[in-house]
Amino acid sequence: MGNIPDLTSKGYLGPSMAALAEEYDYEVVRLQVGDRMVYVTSDPEIAERITSDTESFGKITHTAKRGPFYSTRQIVGKALFTASDTEQEWGMAHRILISAFSFQGMKPVVSIAAEATKKHS
Repeated sequence: MGNIPDLTSKGYLGPSMAALAEEYDYEVVRLQVGDRMVYVTSDPEIAERITSDTESFGKITHTAKRGPFYSTRQIVGKALFTASDTEQEWGMAHRILISAFSFQGMKPVVSIAAEATKKHS
């Protein structure tokens, strides 16, 4: 079970993670999810350092035999977030989703997000 109950304590993952970080006053939260240890941060500077400092933290890609991309790829196969940008499956998913996530595609979502933000502020 690990920390799974902590991740749903506020109903959703985002608020639950924020509550954990605030409760323990940490910028990085270590969670045990099943038999794996997971580190999570919402600090963009820390996230940038971890993702760009490949010498210290290594680089986990779709070809690495470790990490979330590898585990997810074993379950869902090659998809937008688990395939390499050189693989045919990534190109197909990218072309399908590109218009939905363009400025015009996201325009209707802006008012919904703004309303939801007002409700939870």
